[in-house]
Amino acid sequence: MSTGLGAIGLSGQSSPALTEIEEVVTEWVRQMLGLSAGWSGVIQDTASTSTLVALISARERATGSALARGGLQGEARAPSVYVSAYTHSSVDKGALLAGCESASKWDPFRN
Repeated sequence: MSTGLGAIGLSGQSSPALTEIEEVVTEWVRQMLGLSAGWSGVIQDTASTSTLVALISARERATGSALARGGLQGEARAPSVYVSAYTHSSVDKGALLAGCESASKWDPFRN
């Protein structure tokens, strides 16, 4: 839907129309799935970006919002991410960018 506007949606300030479209579409998704009125979300441009956002969100939840307290340096150890040997490479890259320990590979057919 946003492609038809021909705008670059870098932020809400640079493209308020795209932000409005995103909010309307996420509201449609909320209603179609029967989610509570308190649900909200954002639309990511790629699966890799979605993975990175999910990993950063999980890291912040697991560490009690470490970023707000000065970052992961204050943590006893970096969070770990456990994945299978068949996980997409974007998870490994996302874990590295999110400051997590290397993703441990688990192969259900060999372990």
